[in-house]
Amino acid sequence: MKMSAKFIVLGAMLAAVPARAEPAALTALDYIQIEQLYAHYAHYLDVADGKRFAALFTPDGVFITNKPGFGNIKGQAALAAFAAKAGAPPPIVRAGHSTTTVMIDAAPDGAVGSAYLMAGTGADQGYVYTDHFVKTAQGWRFKTREVKQNTPEK
Repeated sequence: MKMSAKFIVLGAMLAAVPARAEPAALTALDYIQIEQLYAHYAHYLDVADGKRFAALFTPDGVFITNKPGFGNIKGQAALAAFAAKAGAPPPIVRAGHSTTTVMIDAAPDGAVGSAYLMAGTGADQGYVYTDHFVKTAQGWRFKTREVKQNTPEK
């Protein structure tokens, strides 16, 4: 095979390799809308507004709780039921969700984020959210949200 034919074959092989998707740049408005998603999540959960809470997720969205008794909650109907139950006030003090140190980065299919969460009634209630967002016709939504306790085990 001649040298030029080898380069043509090599070029054709390289052209067949799919390119890695590069994340699209996020606009200032995207960052603001995702930050608002964090805020609405906390408020809707705290007041047990299941319908609005569930609408913050894609129809097939998943909340990974890492908590016994809750597990993975998938789909808007299950998410609405979860929020109605989790946000209902306990007998004495209702937990408030305070999200801080929000970090948002572009991803090939939307955005990813992470934030610290303080919830509950004591200092041992620190958590970390890890999120995957997608932009829909209704705006930014959670595709997946995972929460893990961020304190040492006793």
